[in-house]
Amino acid sequence: MEIETESAQAEFTIIEENEDETVSSTFTADITTATEDRIVFTITDDLTGESYDYDSDAPTESFAVPIAFAGVALAALLKTIAAGSAIVLGGVLMYAASIAIPKIVAAYNRTKASTRRSYYVAWRKGKATYVSGFVLTDSQARTRARANGDTWAISSSRAQALANWVSSPARHHVAHFKGAFHHWHPRTTEVHCFYGYPT
Repeated sequence: MEIETESAQAEFTIIEENEDETVSSTFTADITTATEDRIVFTITDDLTGESYDYDSDAPTESFAVPIAFAGVALAALLKTIAAGSAIVLGGVLMYAASIAIPKIVAAYNRTKASTRRSYYVAWRKGKATYVSGFVLTDSQARTRARANGDTWAISSSRAQALANWVSSPARHHVAHFKGAFHHWHPRTTEVHCFYGYPT
């Protein structure tokens, strides 16, 4: 799903799979209201031109199940964004760290040790830190850190290892304010290798 925040438009694709075939449909949502209390948008099927209206204050309409599901998912997403709990950065949904990290840690703990990954994309906006649910391989995390992109790691030792990989010895910083993270910096850059929970 991609959201153009300035044009208040979202594009998404629904993929339906059954035993015989895979069918994908692309839709556009024109968003007219997106607040914590109310979401209003029109979903248009890009192929047929059919459109469906959605208003969180109105009774739910009985349109096709995939569209209804997409409408509800989009409404929930937009409410999360309107509440400041998520942002869309380069087409990637980034959640407020306080929301993302407990889910990431729970998923990490359910994963077999041999297949675990330790790094996630992080991004700072003002005093807020956002973390995506997309896991990075060690190689991807190194590439991101080398390009001055922030990351969040599952532990201090993994954050330190990444910072040391960029330039050693890494420098440790405690959280600078309430709600911030402890983190490591490579010796020669100000990239952040966050870890743990916000303070």
